[in-house]
Amino acid sequence: MAYTIDKNIPIPARHPNFIPESLPIPALEVNDSIFFPLAEGKTPKQHVSNVQSRAVNWKKRSGWKFTCRSVEGGVRVWRIA
Repeated sequence: MAYTIDKNIPIPARHPNFIPESLPIPALEVNDSIFFPLAEGKTPKQHVSNVQSRAVNWKKRSGWKFTCRSVEGGVRVWRIA
């Protein structure tokens, strides 16, 4: 199979349920939290998984600790250390 290199193909927009990197994570102090409303088209379990995954990435970058909880209407993430 031969592969071709394509030029000038536009990059599609991110999925609308994507949680942006531009969240105010550096401004979070211990015991502060951020609420993520349930994403349209996702089950609560999928949404929690998505938010937890992002919290793990924040932990790796910052060394801070986070905890996530399912709350009415979405997910809340607390900085705990």
